[in-house]
Amino acid sequence: MQETLRLFIAIELNPEIHLNLARIAVELKKERNDEIRWVNPDNIHLTLKFLGDTPQRNISSLSETLKQTVFGFLPFEIVVKGTGCFPDARHPRVLWAGVNAPVTLFELQSNIDRALLTIGIPKENRPFSPHLTLARLSDRTPEAVNSKEPQKAAPFQNTVFGQMLVERVTLFQSTLTPRGPIYTALVRLPLKSTG
Repeated sequence: MQETLRLFIAIELNPEIHLNLARIAVELKKERNDEIRWVNPDNIHLTLKFLGDTPQRNISSLSETLKQTVFGFLPFEIVVKGTGCFPDARHPRVLWAGVNAPVTLFELQSNIDRALLTIGIPKENRPFSPHLTLARLSDRTPEAVNSKEPQKAAPFQNTVFGQMLVERVTLFQSTLTPRGPIYTALVRLPLKSTG
């Protein structure tokens, strides 16, 4: 049987952003709600593409395709700012921190999507919406309970959690465990150097 790995492509965050997102999580967790699964702050990242179960033998061609695509972009700045939820405040399923980024980020994600199509990986169906997932809310929880979470996050709608220079893209493996996923960086792919 062919071994597969659960993979995704993402931008890693700097320590300042991780620390600030950990602080907001502490604030929001003060009123306990067992129906909310908080993301470990060390695991928070900006997902560019989720690949899912991928044959291990495809990693070499996947990495090479990514390397060529990513190297066509110069480093760029992003700002992590504000909070919100998907799909909306009345029916929240995901609490997130926002990402303000130049059009370069959208072009990078789109180019990755197109390049991977050439090696048989389908394009995303949904439009790219850059965000950092902070927590997931159960769809079994009564709306009256879940709707409190966006209200608690509202004071952070304009908070800046940090900014960073994006200089690389990372191919991650996600290993699911009873205590939550473990993310392992398989390949770090640099953007074009300005030096």
